[in-house]
Amino acid sequence: MMPGPRPRLPVFRAERPQSWQPRLMTRDELLAQLAGLRRARIGQVRAPHKPLLLLWLFGQFAATGSSQASYQQAEAPVSQLINEFGPPVASAALARQRAAMPFVHLERELWDLRDATGNEIAPDVPARRAWLLDRGAVGRLRPAVEQLLADPATLAAAARLLLDLHFTPVLADLICAAVDLDVPALDLAGTERVSWTVQLGPRRRGFAEEVLRAYAYQCAMCGFDGALGHYPVAIEAAHVRWHSQQGPTRSRTPWPSAPSTTPCSTWASWASPRTAGSAYPACTSPGPKLARP
Repeated sequence: MMPGPRPRLPVFRAERPQSWQPRLMTRDELLAQLAGLRRARIGQVRAPHKPLLLLWLFGQFAATGSSQASYQQAEAPVSQLINEFGPPVASAALARQRAAMPFVHLERELWDLRDATGNEIAPDVPARRAWLLDRGAVGRLRPAVEQLLADPATLAAAARLLLDLHFTPVLADLICAAVDLDVPALDLAGTERVSWTVQLGPRRRGFAEEVLRAYAYQCAMCGFDGALGHYPVAIEAAHVRWHSQQGPTRSRTPWPSAPSTTPCSTWASWASPRTAGSAYPACTSPGPKLARP
């Protein structure tokens, strides 16, 4: 008996691996990703950890042109933001490492997280400081995201979206000051279609804190010293000539004045030209009518 034909077996061919190409992202897609951030609950409150990490990264990007940050660099400032503007935790040890959760779990469509050898870190690894520090974790917004944020109007829109969705207007102003993010200046630069680093020059990081600390966090004109936690409320480091009008980002001998029924910061526009480079803290809320000294 002759054997029948042998059955044909399927042939599996190995496909040539293709080099990974970053996918382009549109402005609307970026804003949709930011609006759809997944957030954990702490009790009955949704945690604002990811928005705060992103706003800190936006501030870094606005100042340096890069959002790259190691966990070691981000831990203290981002944990402080979460402690100030998020739900409290009782443990000091947990408070010190609150940046670990968003650093690990931020959506990978936006965020590229790698260890010291360049290997990608998955979003399901332990969100613990020791784990991240041992591996030298470094994160950066995706190239497509940074490319979009290089447009100041898009950066301003992204920041406003996160602030409007997750924080009250009072907290939004405090957060912008804490991360050195000047959203009105970005809006202005975007409207005029020029780079804000060319038009205005980058706002020097730490400028506001330096001026406020020099005046013990009080208005130089009326002495107002309101605060919410560690952050001053309705008081800001002001230029006699605003930064958006090419004012310098350095503090010089300030001048005191007292407000009428207009906000103290409004008096800056009435200053003498010889004080045009000065910087001082001024409250932004209308105060009682006081006599000029």
